Amino acid sequence: MLDDTARKLLRILFNLNRMHAAPLEVERLQLLAGRDISLIEATLHLLREERYIRWDQQAGIVQVMRLEEQPMAKYQHVFTD
Repeated sequence: MLDDTARKLLRILFNLNRMHAAPLEVERLQLLAGRDISLIEATLHLLREERYIRWDQQAGIVQVMRLEEQPMAKYQHVFTD
């Protein structure tokens, strides 16, 4: 389960990607999320490790992965409860 910052960033990224695919600026995320840059970068690393996003740090591009691209193990509790 994601913490509040991760959920907030994921929602912001989803909405930004839905409107247009554009390079990501961490400063823009800081403004939108109201969090420190170090916390945003740590959260982006977490979201990438958890396979919620693809993040090319060199190009500054973040892409939210579609549900079918994410591993099913994350959703196993939905089907077993």
